[in-house]
Amino acid sequence: MAGHAATTHFVFVYGTPMKGFQEDWQTKAGARLVGRGRINGRLFDLGEYPGAICTAGDSGENVKGELYQVKDAELATKILDRFEEFFPRQPRKSLFVRIIAPVTFEDGARENAWVYVYNKGVDVIASTWTPTRWSPNSSASC
Repeated sequence: MAGHAATTHFVFVYGTPMKGFQEDWQTKAGARLVGRGRINGRLFDLGEYPGAICTAGDSGENVKGELYQVKDAELATKILDRFEEFFPRQPRKSLFVRIIAPVTFEDGARENAWVYVYNKGVDVIASTWTPTRWSPNSSASC
């Protein structure tokens, strides 16, 4: 599904693209914060930024973040693809890949959204974070 920007007008972010960190993409893409939610996944400390990987729906692990509705999905994904180092025509060379995943809101409602997930192996240099919501002051811990 990666690379087909018109499939959804929702984007889920969990790291540096969140409100308060890198907000220029939100203005350029006409993004409106819909609410907070979570995806099934595990969050890893990759140094200057986090990386999430997807986990099975019944794993009990989740990553918290923000869901945005965008006016121009093609523009939003173009901006975020560059930021997340996702190359739609060369996904194997990408740092993150863009997928569509279900986002669950705090009230239990669900919406499908674009999510950027980490595309490289997680090994001993990446620690699992205890917090499921990233902030630049979070420290990696087990």
